[in-house]
Amino acid sequence: MLEHISHDALTHVVSTEKPIRGRARKEYPYDGRQHAKHKDFFQNEDESYTIRYYGEEILKIHKGNILEVVTNYFNQGTKTVLNYFHKRAFHYREIRNSKIHGGLIYESWKRDLNYQYHRKDKSSQIVLPLRVGMRFNMLTDTVVKGYEYDVIARKLNRKKSIKLLNEKESLFLRNKVMMKTIPPINIVKDIKDAIKRLENDSCSNYSRSKYADESYKQEDIYNLVINLIAQNENLVDYNGIRWVSAENLMNGANAIGIDTLCKWSTDCLKEYLKEKYNLYDVTKKQPCENRYFTSNKRIKFIMRGNNNEV
Repeated sequence: MLEHISHDALTHVVSTEKPIRGRARKEYPYDGRQHAKHKDFFQNEDESYTIRYYGEEILKIHKGNILEVVTNYFNQGTKTVLNYFHKRAFHYREIRNSKIHGGLIYESWKRDLNYQYHRKDKSSQIVLPLRVGMRFNMLTDTVVKGYEYDVIARKLNRKKSIKLLNEKESLFLRNKVMMKTIPPINIVKDIKDAIKRLENDSCSNYSRSKYADESYKQEDIYNLVINLIAQNENLVDYNGIRWVSAENLMNGANAIGIDTLCKWSTDCLKEYLKEKYNLYDVTKKQPCENRYFTSNKRIKFIMRGNNNEV
């Protein structure tokens, strides 16, 4: 993956190109000097390289052509640019977002030469999750030793879920009443502020356990649901909350109303409770050595070294 910006390729750029003029440190273009303003990289003290796109750090390339992702989310522009740097040959290769694979993934398979996007055979398919904390060999599409992980597929235990949600009905009612007392534009502004805080929090996969417990006072419930909405990429990206101003989101045919915000908060709160009380049963455990994992809406990635979720 991304062989055209491997450590060897970037080292060649550093040794043959002059640094970009007017920068405080030595920075170099990775896609030609005509794109140097928004596609650049710099060398770190450990001789790794940090790749940036429009000033945002997106990748770190270590010696030995080792790829490390430094954020769990790529916007459409970032994915489009990065996909230009694969060596395609007779393969389909793409970095993309996939909800049923848990988020950002790299996918590859050997193409049927008669049909550009058809697989020649299923055995050639590779699906790798791209998460902060994981490292991959860019030339072999394999996991680096010491960074192995397991993919856990889960299924909701419906009996436990129905019982718990019935017990928490008063919490959902409190949340709905509280949300209806706050102007929608203020709620959207708070969500946007939470998104910025999460993006600045080392770009990590944010643990829901760090937020206030749902049994606390009213303002803690509000802070909880705001953070839960903010870290739900499907909501904030599909509805433009990440990029569009709060004022514009309140106008037009697709304006976000209080009923929509109440539904978002309730749905996110239910998902939070299901995770908190562990209402999921493990259906399959897939090792990273397979270089492939089946889709599952409740998927988790567990690092073997520290048993942490990423």
